[in-house]
Amino acid sequence: MTLKIRNYQDDDSSKLEQLLKDTGLYYKSIDKKKILKNKIEENPESIIVAEYDNKLVGTVFAIYDLWNPMIFHLGVHPDHRNKGIGSKLMDEAEKRLKARGVEEVTLFVEEENNKAMDFYKNRGWEDCGKTFCMKKKNIKKNKKSEVQIKMSIPIRNYQNNDSSKLKQLLKDIGIYYKPLDKKEIFKNKIEDNPESIIVVEDNGKLVGTVFVIYDLWNPMIFHLGVHPDHRNKGIASKLTYEAEGRLKAKGVKEVTLFVEEENNKAIDFYKKRGWEICNKNYAMAKRFKKY
Repeated sequence: MTLKIRNYQDDDSSKLEQLLKDTGLYYKSIDKKKILKNKIEENPESIIVAEYDNKLVGTVFAIYDLWNPMIFHLGVHPDHRNKGIGSKLMDEAEKRLKARGVEEVTLFVEEENNKAMDFYKNRGWEDCGKTFCMKKKNIKKNKKSEVQIKMSIPIRNYQNNDSSKLKQLLKDIGIYYKPLDKKEIFKNKIEDNPESIIVVEDNGKLVGTVFVIYDLWNPMIFHLGVHPDHRNKGIASKLTYEAEGRLKAKGVKEVTLFVEEENNKAIDFYKKRGWEICNKNYAMAKRFKKY
């Protein structure tokens, strides 16, 4: 028998569920047959499996989002570890992401998982520091008093002619990240989903923003920021509620964000709005060399 690395297929669902349970990775809300089916219909290369003797013995999931390319759910059945299967799965996932033009990919490792940290470091991944994973479950319609924040400044979708203004705003806030915050990426994202970037404008200037990822596996809010001259006016709250409302309208029941460990102000902000810390992770990143 030889090991086969291949794409997941819909009739693998029961085998994959059992593998994820055997590896301790199964997460009911995202590992449902329906969600897995939708993901491979959207992108057949999203789920990679290792098959041996007609049994799934390893897997890895890849998110090809332009903002947040990510690898997760890497796991090998306990009976088949230390045979290089994890490395082969990572090689395949990284190769596919690179072929899509991804320059940098991210993954998260739980704080106490030193073995996984060493595995990724040996493969060229870098530790980017500790983060808190925060989640908001069962997103509900916000109370009328919460969303009727007194704010005359309009909130709207980002448009292509906002690119230079948005870039400047992100720099003023201190969250600009060159590999992801490019005009062409913004353009592609709003072509894919016009509601992905939300902005607040005042007198022709962008003063606040939040980005939303509608991925079935990993719906996420990030890049929430307000210009220093416009803080403490309820803009961040308004943007957060708007993002949550859009996710809820898409059927999302649970959303994630990541906050740097030392950013207590942001952690308190989210906690007051019903977000909970679910765990502490190390963020790890790998930049691909150009061909």
